[in-house]
Amino acid sequence: MRLRITLLLLLLITGCVRQKPVVEEISQWDQQIQALEQGLTDYVVIEESVTGEQLRGLAPHSGPLKRLEIFNAEGVSAEDLKWLPECPELSRLRLEFPVTDEQMAIIGDCDSLRMLNLPNGIFSDEGMQSLAGLENLELLRFGSPNVTDASLTVIASLPSLKFLHLIDVPVTDEGLKALHEKQELESFYLDGTNVTDDGLRALLKALPELHLHRDQLHLPEDPKGADHAAPDEKAD
Repeated sequence: MRLRITLLLLLLITGCVRQKPVVEEISQWDQQIQALEQGLTDYVVIEESVTGEQLRGLAPHSGPLKRLEIFNAEGVSAEDLKWLPECPELSRLRLEFPVTDEQMAIIGDCDSLRMLNLPNGIFSDEGMQSLAGLENLELLRFGSPNVTDASLTVIASLPSLKFLHLIDVPVTDEGLKALHEKQELESFYLDGTNVTDDGLRALLKALPELHLHRDQLHLPEDPKGADHAAPDEKAD
């Protein structure tokens, strides 16, 4: 036993025992940025938390970017997103951190957007007004406790919008009237709003082909009640 221990110590001292190489772990962010730089992909979809500095660092490599989805972020300012409108092909944007009015002003300049998903927004009607020029937008999904009925007029004016999902947005029956002429609207999901059954019935009367969900349920009058395809799946 002593001989075996002595031999092992000698091997360690002389460096004859092969150590496992230290492998530096490459983060999800670094992997996707490298793939984007090399032309291997046209998207960045990150579940790990990123910083505003990292987002700014994406700017020089964003030319081919078509899809950006950030699930967690810390300390992101409007300045960190100023490069977004310079992405000529950015069609899909999902930001799950609290988006502000200032950041919405930048997003509103991303003319190529087809799908916009901002589930945890803190922007107001002013921020929603920034989206009025997004003529290619087909799907809009957002949440914000600071948006009112006034923003539904802006939403109704989006010429290509087909899929709308409101999350904890305190709109009312009065606000829904702005959508009565929105014949292009195919699917409308509401979660946590202040609308009533009467308001939804009036909307269905105006748009009888609309696929309508409130809090994941259909009204009996919904002619699309048997169609449960998610809006995100339809718009892809």
